[in-house]
Amino acid sequence: MEQNTGLEAAATEQAHVLQRLQEANNKLSAKALILANEVAEGKKSSDPASPQLEAKVAALTAELTEAKSELTRIQTAESAQRV
Repeated sequence: MEQNTGLEAAATEQAHVLQRLQEANNKLSAKALILANEVAEGKKSSDPASPQLEAKVAALTAELTEAKSELTRIQTAESAQRV
């Protein structure tokens, strides 16, 4: 019985972590899209800040990739625990 309670607590915690990661993923995706649009607009206007925006987009893209990897790892772990 205690083992079930422990598993339920772990599953609940993982669900919370998964939710937070999904929220972070959504925020990073939105930021990346905004910055990508800014970069595209900057290229059209030959804005001197364009390299800075490109660096921001690259950094956010890397963060997004990392968040997606973490999300996948958690989802895989949850799937394995259900089996």
